[in-house]
Amino acid sequence: MVESESIGGSVRKIEVWMKDRTEFHRRYLSESTYGGVVVSVEEPIEAGGVVELVINFSGTGQVHRLRGLVLWCRAAAGELHHVGVGFFASEADKRERLLTRFSMPKQETLERRELRYVTILKVTYQTLTDFVVDYTRNISSGGIFVDGRRAPEMGSEVLFKLYPPGEEDPIDLTGRVAWRRPGGGFGVRFTKTSTAIRSRMDRLVRTVAISTLVDAGAPVIEEFNSA
Repeated sequence: MVESESIGGSVRKIEVWMKDRTEFHRRYLSESTYGGVVVSVEEPIEAGGVVELVINFSGTGQVHRLRGLVLWCRAAAGELHHVGVGFFASEADKRERLLTRFSMPKQETLERRELRYVTILKVTYQTLTDFVVDYTRNISSGGIFVDGRRAPEMGSEVLFKLYPPGEEDPIDLTGRVAWRRPGGGFGVRFTKTSTAIRSRMDRLVRTVAISTLVDAGAPVIEEFNSA
């Protein structure tokens, strides 16, 4: 059930009920620049309107408020309408709290421990025979996916230099090759990460998260551990 009312003149409040963060994740709208969510309403809402979503989790009693813009409105079953709401950039912290702490089934949690984000960053590393310059396809706080054709050996430990945008000093990382696709890139799980390096990586991931989409379909390291 969803209720809506006008607040503050041009801002429309939409009361939304979900079971928990798992349902929020299922409704997540990654096509929006700063993320978003799909909700159902009884009356159609014109695209371009500003709304405040009051998301109530019935399973925990928690309430979260996020503001955004109506991207589209489509007729659904019965008299309901599905509305796609794109969050404002100012809501990034609230969005991340909802995405990174949602309750998942145990098996899925083991497969996907961290959200990863699409980003192309320069990365250099040394193999047994070459010094390689490649680029990431996505990153998380615990690892990266390198879009490289000369993957190091499976399970090998590699020293990486990751180059954040706008910074002169690279981030020195140690990682283990967790999986590889011949000619199609490889996944690295970070190891031996110091507190200082972890702090830089967390800042980088937060920066990327604010400006990019959650790449829900991208290769993730844990999914290939048993391959």
